[in-house]
Amino acid sequence: MYFNAFEFVDKEAKKPMDRNTIVQIYSIFKPITGMGLLTLYKEGGI
Repeated sequence: MYFNAFEFVDKEAKKPMDRNTIVQIYSIFKPITGMGLLTLYKEGGI
């Protein structure tokens, strides 16, 4: 398994990201799944 970090934490200060940097990520999968289920429910598919 390959594990490394790229880019900068702060681009202006040129502070690099390391393997222990904590970042917030957003999962788009949950809202898309929810909308799909709602559409199926409204159309009588569920």
